Amino acid sequence: MLNKADERVEKGKLFGKKKSKDFDNIYHKSNQILLKLIVDKINKEKVVISDYGGGNGIVSKEIKKLLIKKGIKEFKIEVIDIDNKKFVKDIRFNNIKEDITSFSKKAFYDYSIARLVLHYLSITQQRKFIKKAYENLKQGGYFLVINWFTDNPKEYKIRNNLFAFVSKEKGISRRTIPKSKILLNICKKQGFKLVSKRKFIYRLSINDFFRNRYGLSEKSIDYIINKLKIKGYADPIIGYLFKR
Repeated sequence: MLNKADERVEKGKLFGKKKSKDFDNIYHKSNQILLKLIVDKINKEKVVISDYGGGNGIVSKEIKKLLIKKGIKEFKIEVIDIDNKKFVKDIRFNNIKEDITSFSKKAFYDYSIARLVLHYLSITQQRKFIKKAYENLKQGGYFLVINWFTDNPKEYKIRNNLFAFVSKEKGISRRTIPKSKILLNICKKQGFKLVSKRKFIYRLSINDFFRNRYGLSEKSIDYIINKLKIKGYADPIIGYLFKR
């Protein structure tokens, strides 16, 4: 769910396609670690999975590989995203252009995933989305949430200063990155039960990740490193597996 300023960054860029050390570590290694939480629970011969906000296909393609490797033969992944220009065509994918905060398919999915989506939503929108994700999941189904969190005050300050600069430079709205306790409370109040969790710590470098992600100029990179004194920072990405 993106606003117009966000779309200028998301559309038509090579982010996710260009080779970089950061990208491999963050989007591939962390995927394999965190997606395993829900893949290990998939033991049915025929399943339908929802991938909320996964229009770029990163999660769906990874899940497809893991399920084929596991021997699951009949599965369909429904990708729900408001930005249909990023959809990936695949016989296993059903791409749906919808707002995830209002999308409704009651008790339809066996498993659901929301990876790096919540920070695009306000707290109110996060609550609406979690409610829909709960309603759309079958009883006994599993829901995996993967997202960044701002539980460390020092790292939060660094991140805040960095994104304040990037927002000003690129006209991108600043994210609503949730605290882990707030997300847990939202999910538990809705009725989800926490099954397991896994934290993955990675380090983002300005020269690699942020240059590729936002297309920052040499001047901007120099300002961040030398004036803001930010060369990179450790950041947690956490996976929470819930059950309905």
